[in-house]
Amino acid sequence: MITASASLFKKDFGNYQRMVRREPIEVVNHGEPTGYFVSPEDFAEYQRLRAAASRRHLRPVDLSDDQRKALRESRVPPEFAAPEDLMGD
Repeated sequence: MITASASLFKKDFGNYQRMVRREPIEVVNHGEPTGYFVSPEDFAEYQRLRAAASRRHLRPVDLSDDQRKALRESRVPPEFAAPEDLMGD
């Protein structure tokens, strides 16, 4: 993520408008984040994910390709693979 001071961000806004197409920009003032400048596409994704989170569940279509791939490749740890074994007789 690109980081820019608030004064530089204000002074060179046109350049940051081009840069934000590649990655979000963190705007800082005295070393503290004051906001983030994101592309319209990233903001739309943020809004979509926030709406999905408010539903308290996600549908596969709500996940990114990387998230779906991570789920497909995930495995249950061996200690939890057979929960019926924990129940006893």
